[in-house]
Amino acid sequence: MYKSILGTVCACAIILIPVSTLASLVQAYQGTGNYELEVAAVGFGAAPTVASTTNTLNLSVLPGSATSVQAYLYAYDINQSGGMTASFNGTTLLGGTPIGPYASDSGFSTLYTYRWDVTSMIIPGTTNYSWSFSESPIQGNSIAMAALAVVYSDPSLPTSTATIYDGMTYVGNTHPETETINITGLPAGSNKIFAATFLDDNNNPPGSTGETVTFNGSTIGGPLDKNLSLNGSLLQMTGTSGGTTNTPMSISTQSDEFGWTLAATLTTVPIPPAIWLFGTGLVGLIGVARRKKSA
Repeated sequence: MYKSILGTVCACAIILIPVSTLASLVQAYQGTGNYELEVAAVGFGAAPTVASTTNTLNLSVLPGSATSVQAYLYAYDINQSGGMTASFNGTTLLGGTPIGPYASDSGFSTLYTYRWDVTSMIIPGTTNYSWSFSESPIQGNSIAMAALAVVYSDPSLPTSTATIYDGMTYVGNTHPETETINITGLPAGSNKIFAATFLDDNNNPPGSTGETVTFNGSTIGGPLDKNLSLNGSLLQMTGTSGGTTNTPMSISTQSDEFGWTLAATLTTVPIPPAIWLFGTGLVGLIGVARRKKSA
């Protein structure tokens, strides 16, 4: 429905709206520790037709003993190049001063990502966070989706590498298309993987389902069509990285059009066999010592 409207608007917008800073997904964070990664997202209604909106983002778990390592709040908008204000958990961000877009695709400069660093505002044990967004000045009248990505540490967690790529990449045409990012710095191991997109649907053209997500050469998820609402999808998947220089992640579509906004991975670093053998031997030595002492 809105795809035809979006296409009409875009014909003018590409001339009138300047391209923003990031035209793809780039690495925003990477770190290794006793880490966990959570991503929450929400899409809005049957069409993105609001210049201001309020809602909540809910993490699945956040222990009371956790420490916030990195957290980003995102808003995704159509045609809003002027700026946006936000609040998070009742606190106005950046003193109420509008920030400019964080990213827009260079070839389709009507889809915009806004981002705020809310690392210090994540509360251990609290999983539900309220927020509000407002265009300032109002241009797009089309806030379509929101997301929250959180990396936290906890002593009970295994050693893992958390990685966040964000920005904006336009995916789609009237023919099949694949967009790929190369995720750097991943160790070999099993991965929890998130992918967030917005404006994906199965309405225009009708029945345009079947999108797939691949990671390191293997299909790990799909389709993307409106699992949050008509205006957004968030997939949580699993895959394996090989510890090479680049780990490719791709989204393919048959004919739908949408923005790819976020890719995040949590790679559990396997414990080397030598350490397991050392631990087993140490337990055995402790047992022998206890038996000698008992004797």
